[in-house]
Amino acid sequence: MVLVRASPGAGRHDEARRHNAHERRPVRYLYTLGPPIVPPKTVKAGNLYRAQRVEAAIDLLLTCDTIRDARDKTQERLTASGEVLA
Repeated sequence: MVLVRASPGAGRHDEARRHNAHERRPVRYLYTLGPPIVPPKTVKAGNLYRAQRVEAAIDLLLTCDTIRDARDKTQERLTASGEVLA
């Protein structure tokens, strides 16, 4: 499952920075991305605040009508599988 984290610098990048704190060079990442994935329709916020951080599965963001729906369905999916978001 691919999750989208909307908080910059969160997660594994922070762990890598702490792990490599004693090194002189900072940890750098280079990603090669494919063509853009454009949702077939406009995805609205669904009563979410602009500054609110949301974690949602990318497949749900592309198929749900609102970001709120994608967030809720991601939570349901993770709860059913026994995984928990931090």
